[in-house]
Amino acid sequence: MFAATRERRALNALVHPAVIRALRVWLAAQQRRGRPAAAVIPLLFEVGLDRGWDAVICVAADRPVALRRLRQRGLSLRAAQQRLRAQWPLARKVRQADVVLWNNGTRRALAANTRTAWTALMKKEK
Repeated sequence: MFAATRERRALNALVHPAVIRALRVWLAAQQRRGRPAAAVIPLLFEVGLDRGWDAVICVAADRPVALRRLRQRGLSLRAAQQRLRAQWPLARKVRQADVVLWNNGTRRALAANTRTAWTALMKKEK
C-alpha cells in the first residue's frame, strides 16, 4: 500500500477529511472546557495540521530503530522502508517541531520524557 502512491493518496483523500473534522470537534470541546489538550497525529506535517497549536512535539526515532519496530509489528523490511519513505524525512519534522522527544529507548523512558516536556509546556503557558 505504501509503495502504491496513487492508491495511498486515494485512501488518504477518503480518510483524512473525516479524521480532521473529528479532531476539530474534539479540540473545540476541550477549549470550551478550558482543558489543555494534546493530540497524536502521525502525519501532522504531511497533511498540513501543524499550524495553530501552542506547541508541536515530534516523537522521533533513528531510522534503524524505526525499521526494527516496524519489522516487530510484522512488516517486511521492504514494506517498512516504503512506509518510512511515504513520510516526510525525519530531519525535516525535527527542524519544524517545537520540542523533539527521541524515542530510541524504552517506553518507560519515552513516558518520562513526555511528562517532562508536558510539564514544561504547561508552566510556559501560565
